[in-house]
Amino acid sequence: MENRFLLLDDATVRDVNQAALVLGTPVKDGRNPLFKEEFWADHPKPWEARYDNLYPNVLLDPGDRCFKIWYHSFIRDQSAENTPPPLRPRRPWSTAGRRSGLLYAQSDDGLHWEKPALGVVEFSGSRANNLVMTDVEGGVFRDAHDADPKRRFKFFGRAKHPTRMIGAWSADGIHWSDPVRWPEHGARADTHNNAIWAPDLGKYVGITRGRINGARTVLRTESPDFLHWSEPLEVMRGNGPYDELYSMPVFRYGNIYLGLLAVMHGAPGCGTDRTVPDWNKVTTELAWSPDTKIWHRVQAGSAFIPLGMGEYPDGASDCGCIYASVPVFEKDGIRLYYGGSNGLHNDWREGSLNLAWLRKDGFAGYRSRSGAEALLTTRTFTIDGDGSIKINADIGSHGFLRAGLVSAEGNPIQGLTVRDSHAITTDAVDRPITWRRRRPDAAAGRRIRLQFVFRDAILYSVAGPLEWCA
Repeated sequence: MENRFLLLDDATVRDVNQAALVLGTPVKDGRNPLFKEEFWADHPKPWEARYDNLYPNVLLDPGDRCFKIWYHSFIRDQSAENTPPPLRPRRPWSTAGRRSGLLYAQSDDGLHWEKPALGVVEFSGSRANNLVMTDVEGGVFRDAHDADPKRRFKFFGRAKHPTRMIGAWSADGIHWSDPVRWPEHGARADTHNNAIWAPDLGKYVGITRGRINGARTVLRTESPDFLHWSEPLEVMRGNGPYDELYSMPVFRYGNIYLGLLAVMHGAPGCGTDRTVPDWNKVTTELAWSPDTKIWHRVQAGSAFIPLGMGEYPDGASDCGCIYASVPVFEKDGIRLYYGGSNGLHNDWREGSLNLAWLRKDGFAGYRSRSGAEALLTTRTFTIDGDGSIKINADIGSHGFLRAGLVSAEGNPIQGLTVRDSHAITTDAVDRPITWRRRRPDAAAGRRIRLQFVFRDAILYSVAGPLEWCA
């Protein structure tokens, strides 16, 4: 059995010399934005008055190999409906007269999207729209754990009028059950609420939002059945009034959990202090957790998906705010879909769906210091049977990477040392490590550590028949 371990956390990495942890480098698609709000389009969709944060939930459905997205729009927004985009820089902006909806779109290739007329929700006397629910804020995920096909898709979030935490389910992601109100507890939850099935915990885990002394924070809740939820408790807060945590879609990846953390800069407590970096903008950072309870930010203050260039109204479609979806994982890479907007959080901005591409396992990794030969040693594993040990790494034009096995006590294993390994000198995507005289299964059943020596390279992950030793 192959297990995957990201080398970005102290759960896997024991010692590092002459290397530093760096964020990966998503590459934005040149076709962005993939679609935009269409209230003022040539063929208008009046229920898409203003996307605002979009809160996208994108997946590739294994049932029909179709890309699907559930996203949020204000289906009523007084300011946006009464002010064409060319006039907005000269008109006041307001949040009055708003009503939200959850919408659905689909795509064969994840690039060209169709917003089908679903016939599910009535809007202004017609059902010819792509609405699936109204007056909600939350996230959709496909639940392969639930044996009931009628509950294959799940919604976790908040309903309005009256405000309450809810869950709902669906066989197809289009026709939904009536929302089920939580029998216990609640949260402020006016954000990109999201949930997952956590296989190692044997529970559903929900991530929502609260406020501590007025500041936005990340809350966590759990449930055995998607009906009864624990009291939402704070698991992460920002670094002062200039750094509030707006939302965080989470997902299991390899040996840990990752979160795409939306960070609001220059929150209302900052007033009009435009000297704050990215004042009144929202950036997306990376966080990780071993258990969904204890979270660590990777290079706090540094954007994982950087904002686009420019300012409203002529800047890039994502120059103001970015809110990410849980990624879509493909054989050789990762799709990072996100909602982007071209203006400040509390001002005029138009929203859109955007895409960035990330190399396999490339969320973050250890980069060797300039000119130095780095050494990274993992914590203890056992090799469980036959199979290759593979790595994911970027190797520079003058770089290399070698790997070796040592015992749990640090003693080299004969024939499987760093010197015995063949050097890898080009970028590696699940590239097997090979040694001159032995295979790694010669150490099967033993407690071992992996050692990597590399120069002019970034090391992201290791995969193979490895079992972590607690």
